[in-house]
Amino acid sequence: MKTQYYTPRPMSEMQPEQVVAANLAAYNARDLEGFMACCAASIEVWDQQTGTCLLRGAEQVRAFYGELFARSPCLHSSIVRRACVGSVVIDYEIVTGRYGGDLEILISYQVFEGRIACMWVSRAPLPGAITVRQAQPADAASVVAIGRETYAEYFAHIWLPAGLQAHLDREFDTAGVTAELVSNGVSYFLAESSDGVIGFAKLRYPRPISGVASGERSTEPSLTGAELQKIYMRSSALRRGTGVRLLKACVARATELGHEQLWLDVLERNIQATCFYLRQGFKFVGKDSIQTDRGREVMLVMARALPK
Repeated sequence: MKTQYYTPRPMSEMQPEQVVAANLAAYNARDLEGFMACCAASIEVWDQQTGTCLLRGAEQVRAFYGELFARSPCLHSSIVRRACVGSVVIDYEIVTGRYGGDLEILISYQVFEGRIACMWVSRAPLPGAITVRQAQPADAASVVAIGRETYAEYFAHIWLPAGLQAHLDREFDTAGVTAELVSNGVSYFLAESSDGVIGFAKLRYPRPISGVASGERSTEPSLTGAELQKIYMRSSALRRGTGVRLLKACVARATELGHEQLWLDVLERNIQATCFYLRQGFKFVGKDSIQTDRGREVMLVMARALPK
C-alpha cells in the first residue's frame, strides 16, 4: 500500500502552516494525490515577478505537477526560512533534483478552510552550480584538506585539542587516503562548485552493520551492506542540496556493486544530520558508541534499503 504523506485529519481543522507542511512533504515524496489533497479546486498559481497566472484550477495544477514528479526522481525541496502571517505562509526554499534545473524559490501560500487557494512563486536558477564526481588518486590532497577542515568545523567539541589533532592525523593521512583511493573497498566522492571542493563523502563496502545484534533485525535481508562512513560539507554548502547530491552518488555506487542496503552511524546529539537522514529514507536500527579523550559519545545506527 502506498504511504500517504498528508494527515488523515480533516483539512479544515488544520492550521495554514500544517497544510503547507503536508503539501511540501507530498511534493518531496512525489505523491501527487497527497499534494493535490492540500489544494483547493479553484487554486491559482501566479508568477510573482511578472504578475501572470501560470496555472488555474486543480486540473491544470495536477497535470503540471504530475509531469514534474514523473521527470524528477530525485526531487527535493528544503526550507531555508519560513514565515507565517494569518492565512499566509511564506517559504524560501532550495529545490534540487528538479527536471529543468535546480532552483531557489520564494513562494507565498494563501490557505482558506484547510486548502491552498493561491500560490505566488518567484523562481531563479540556483547560483553556484554544484557537481559531484568520484575522487581519483590524484585527488588525495583535496580529500585530506576538506576532510580535516570539515571534521574540525563540526566535531572539535567532542575532543580536547591534542586528541582532535591526533584523530585528524589518523583519519586524514595523505598516504592512507591515497591507498584507499586505489583500493577495491572504498569510494570517495567530491562535491565541487565555483568555490572549489565544498564537501565529500566516503563509502566503504562490504561492511558489517555496527551496534546491531543478529537477533534484533530478523526482517532485514542481511547484517552487512555498504557503509556511508563520512559525509561532510563546509557550512557554506549547507541548504544547497550538496548532501542530497553526495548521498545520491553513494546510493548509485552501492547499488551498482550489488549491495542491498546502505548504513551509517551519526552522533546522537547531531539532530540536524539525523533529521536529514530520516528525510532520505533511513531508519534507526541500533546504537553504538565511540570513545574520545573527552568521553564516550552515543552513535545512532541508521540504514535504508537500496534499489534492486
